[in-house]
Amino acid sequence: MTMTIPTEVEQLARLVAVKTGKTPDDILKEAVEARARAAGIAPQPKQRAFDDARVKAIIARVSALPLLDDRAADDIIGYDEFGVPQ
Repeated sequence: MTMTIPTEVEQLARLVAVKTGKTPDDILKEAVEARARAAGIAPQPKQRAFDDARVKAIIARVSALPLLDDRAADDIIGYDEFGVPQ
């Protein structure tokens, strides 16, 4: 669906966007979402694909693991004289 936005609305969205460092599209979306929430018809918030704290914990656990093989990745793979892994 295509909508036509009045010039004064577009200009105002651009001014707010410049002031806040956001895009005019973001400004308009946030405004409509705020009105939707106020009207009790807010869309369901998107669920995050991952939990930041859980990912950080995994990274910390993996970083703490001992280095078992200090060879370069290319040495471990073992390329031949033609550059093909063996």
